[in-house]
Amino acid sequence: MKKLKITLISLVLLATASYACVCAGVISSSFTSFSSHIVSKLQEQSISLGILNQSVEENNLKLKAQNILLNQELALLQKESLQSKELIFLLKQANYLK
Repeated sequence: MKKLKITLISLVLLATASYACVCAGVISSSFTSFSSHIVSKLQEQSISLGILNQSVEENNLKLKAQNILLNQELALLQKESLQSKELIFLLKQANYLK
């Protein structure tokens, strides 16, 4: 009886070990396929991030150019406002002298 148990346990262990050997190729192939899929998705993400980064840089340059133009416009408006205030002051002075 004891020999029968040892024999059965040995057969179960051998069957388990042989099943692992049979599945090893499938597991390895599946892992390789899955890792290739992940690598391709990461490459797609990298390309998309590169495009996004380029777009952000272009937008940054456009915003800087707009900011320069807005600062120039503000300076002109301030100059015009100062000239208008000077003209009003001179007109008031002329009006008081009459």
